[in-house]
Amino acid sequence: MIIKVEFFLKLVFIFIFVHITTLAQKNITVFSGYNFSTIKYNQDNINENVNFNSHRGLNIGIEYRFPKIIAGFGYFQRGSGLSRATKLNIGGIDYNIDISGHEVYNYLSAHLVYPYKINQSLELFGGIQIGKSNNGESLAKLKFTDFNSSRSDNIELKSEDFNIDQGIKLGMNYMLNPKFGFRASYFSGLMNVRSNLDDSLNYKNNSFQASLLINFKNITIKSPKNLLDSTKSIRSKLIIPAKSIYVQVGSKADNSANVKSSLSVNYGVRDNVTVGVRKNEHLETLDIYIRTNYFNKFLRKINYPINIVYHSAMSNKRNKSVIIDEVDNFNFLHKTVFEYKIRASTILHISPMYVHKNIAKTKLEPKGFPWDLWFLEAGFNQVRNQKFYIYGSAYRLIKDAELANSISFYSLGVRYNLKLIELDFSLSNISNTYETALADEINSKKSKENIRFGFQINKTFN
Repeated sequence: MIIKVEFFLKLVFIFIFVHITTLAQKNITVFSGYNFSTIKYNQDNINENVNFNSHRGLNIGIEYRFPKIIAGFGYFQRGSGLSRATKLNIGGIDYNIDISGHEVYNYLSAHLVYPYKINQSLELFGGIQIGKSNNGESLAKLKFTDFNSSRSDNIELKSEDFNIDQGIKLGMNYMLNPKFGFRASYFSGLMNVRSNLDDSLNYKNNSFQASLLINFKNITIKSPKNLLDSTKSIRSKLIIPAKSIYVQVGSKADNSANVKSSLSVNYGVRDNVTVGVRKNEHLETLDIYIRTNYFNKFLRKINYPINIVYHSAMSNKRNKSVIIDEVDNFNFLHKTVFEYKIRASTILHISPMYVHKNIAKTKLEPKGFPWDLWFLEAGFNQVRNQKFYIYGSAYRLIKDAELANSISFYSLGVRYNLKLIELDFSLSNISNTYETALADEINSKKSKENIRFGFQINKTFN
């Protein structure tokens, strides 16, 4: 049965991919959002004695709409959080302990659903979803409440630890307009999740999904030349013109009026390559970075209002303590910005970021924490007129090895263009959101508790 299901899953993947590539992106919908997942044990007494709570994970995928059915595939994070207060007897003495943790399962899945249209905006659907987990992780934390001490264990789960996941998928789509909408759906698993557990100790997945929908069928096609030019005009100067110099002088102040400054200088090497250097007083870092939108030339045949910018940076934190050797003070970042123009004045962007702290993969455990971190940024830029526009971004840590709680940051600002300079005012709950700074800010409780006010002056020299 498992062989047949895996074959069916691969067949659906291939079938949808062939249609996507051969039908010029007609009837294609992309979805992305969050899964709020939990598990339910087969034994009711386990469910009654342990407090299971939902765990938030990501979902992203693509669908093809046939005349009477919708087929799709994607990446889903499922799992659950748990907590329990109990006592532990050691040497005849009872100690109060809190047991907490979470499990995360990373699935590739395919679904077939039947849609039922209520009106032009609202649509209901129901069908089946089949998935196979590539990997996962299980984190358990034991805390002695009387002594404020704790220990945690992290177990990496492999593909062979999981069964094929099959279940029922029900939900609704609500379209704001022909291009964009929202989805709310529920998945109820019918199969045991783990392959290495007895039925009495096994459990099933349950998850609620909330997603943003982008319907490519109704997107107006623009010429590549107008696409790139119009996108560049509101891209916050990620790429500057060749032989131009772009200088940014800024500062941020917290609630206690502590002010830290920064200075960055950018130079346009070519029309599609920008290099820069930034000095940051708050973290005492010197950053060197490069950006390019060279990959846009591969998108011209698609004719969609999409812009891709790759950003790579190296950071030197000069006051960092040396643990292994002198290169401990170097951090690295790789970031890809995907910008999508939804109207003449508005651009949405999403950016996966990988930050590597240079003490990684050395002698410290657990492997990968907190040395390799993944963040996801989502935001917008909106031009109000030729001189004034607003912008905002939200940042979330999406992969970690030990942190059980979600970590998120935000930034909101406005920019105003004068004749000679550009003024930038912002509010955020983090001191810095650029380069490798996010990796240092996640451990700063003070940074997340304070609102920061930022002011920056930008000047371009042609």
